[in-house]
Order: sequence, then C-alpha cells, then structure tokens
Amino acid sequence: AELSYDLLSLNLGSETDTPAGLPAGDGRRVFPVKPIENLYRLREQVTGDPDLRRVVVVGGGATGVEVMLNLAALARRLGRTLGLTLA
Repeated sequence: AELSYDLLSLNLGSETDTPAGLPAGDGRRVFPVKPIENLYRLREQVTGDPDLRRVVVVGGGATGVEVMLNLAALARRLGRTLGLTLA
C-alpha cells in the first residue's frame, strides 16, 4: 500500500541507498541517514517549512526510533504539530 508523506527518512541497515522510484535528487524530500549531514538537512527542512505536516521514518531499528523521537522533540520545541510515522 502507498503511504503519503511530506518528508521521508530512510533507516535501513548499514547502507541507505535510495530505493528506485523515490525522488532522491530532490534533496528536500528524502533523507537517508548516512552521511550524517543528511540529518542536518532534514532538521533544516523541519524548522524552515511551516507547511510541513507529516514525516515518515522508514526503519524501525534503533536509528529509526532515535530519528523519530528527535523529530518529535524538535517539533515540540518549535511549538508545532508534526505527524510522525515509523515504518
């Protein structure tokens, strides 16, 4: 099934190649966790886009959970409601 998102964070194992069909060239929407600079870009996107409503984090391991919880804390600090999905 398809799942809609405003941003997507990929957290799948030791390598985070972007799956075919995702807009990897559009660095504003898909953020593999490696290299770590991608997560800084993700943070900039969350803090700079007031229309952002939903983020999907793919990868339910420790890194995926950590990214999701950090996004939740960031949204709270910004006083924003951000829908978060961990897949």
